[in-house]
Amino acid sequence: MTSYTNPGAVNAVNFEVYGVFRTVFFGFPFETLPASERGRVMGNIIDWLCSAFTPDTTDPTVSSSSPEQGATVSGMTMVSVNASDDRIVDRVGYSVDSRAWVFVEDPPFSWFWDTTQVSDLAPHTVYVQAFDGAGNSSVVTSVTVNVDQSFNQTEKFAVVIGVSDYSDISDLSYCDEDASEWYNYLVSKGYDYIWVLGDGHTDDFPQHDAKASESNIKSYIANMVALADSNDWIAITFSGHGASSNGGYWDSYYCAYDCGNGTGGEDGDFEDYELVELLAPSIAQQIFVSFDSCYSGGMGDDLMAMGTSYPLHCNTTSTENGYGWDDPTHQMGAWTWQFLIDTLRGHYSDNNIDMENAFDYAHANYPHSGGDECMLFDSHPGTPFYLALPPFTPKADLPAFGDSLAQHKRPVSPLVGQTLASVLRDGLRVEIKRTHFAEIDGH
Repeated sequence: MTSYTNPGAVNAVNFEVYGVFRTVFFGFPFETLPASERGRVMGNIIDWLCSAFTPDTTDPTVSSSSPEQGATVSGMTMVSVNASDDRIVDRVGYSVDSRAWVFVEDPPFSWFWDTTQVSDLAPHTVYVQAFDGAGNSSVVTSVTVNVDQSFNQTEKFAVVIGVSDYSDISDLSYCDEDASEWYNYLVSKGYDYIWVLGDGHTDDFPQHDAKASESNIKSYIANMVALADSNDWIAITFSGHGASSNGGYWDSYYCAYDCGNGTGGEDGDFEDYELVELLAPSIAQQIFVSFDSCYSGGMGDDLMAMGTSYPLHCNTTSTENGYGWDDPTHQMGAWTWQFLIDTLRGHYSDNNIDMENAFDYAHANYPHSGGDECMLFDSHPGTPFYLALPPFTPKADLPAFGDSLAQHKRPVSPLVGQTLASVLRDGLRVEIKRTHFAEIDGH
């Protein structure tokens, strides 16, 4: 990316040729060179580009993979495609019944379609077109489906667990706050069924369904798994003590409310393998799990070993031999505050963001490291995982199908895209542009 020591000194120049990006770095502020010298350097770059690259004239291809032709859909429906190009797919556009186009710019280019925006009990056609970085476009393909809002709509289930005051082991301070904030967030995101398991202080929770004993945890998760159909979503959040039965080497457990004495035929230690056994029968469309507890990184490997066909996303406050922390300043668990409050509610302002990008931001700002470093476990890397449904956001209208969409490029800041040099040689146009700006303090 183009780097700055100050707003007027360029240390590197990005350039793009038919969608292929390269960067040239300089050991000095590039724009402080005399104009003639800058021209000579750019001329050398252009000479090299003209000899190294050939024009990209190959169109990308795209086809719909889900839903199938003639399928019945309702609610928020994920439309999936197979898009490919000899170099790189830049974006995929979607249009319903020749209406406004929506562009998806991140692989695998799936799009959530809000079918409540179109007439019910009627067929509708989704048109799809792919584009590469050079402006080439695929032919428009389509799939026609039937919208019936009475048909098996997606439902979202959650079990929220937080224990501050234990029956036998030492207490914690803010796990009831963690559970309350998760409950409020999931309510705001339209979750249909939420059960909250806590400690004996029922008034500390916005909803309190039962104490978080191990037997209750198992019962509520099993019930949720049994209720969730193949188009439903599951979320489970844990906040409380965590421990390891093997010295912190991938045999982790969550300390239930009755940890230390056990009730209902259980010992109070909710083991990693027990969570796997509960989730194994699930046919849900996706599962989200978040742990704010010590040693919780040891839960993730067992979940990933399930090899689920559906996306399973798990984030943890620590590695398999690390600790979770209280945050007295915000009166919450440190990881819950960082991920849920600072990231999802703060940085992304409650917008729908995929959990991978949310974790990256939270990880970069989380103050603990080493064994206490937060961890991400993702069964389907490369496939964005959403805890809430992305909104329906048309971005541009097309004059007609098949027209060139090169004019519908992503919006950028006034500085991005500034052309530093442009040469047309042997039918190949080469442009050197700034594509990103980032200040670097001190060097």
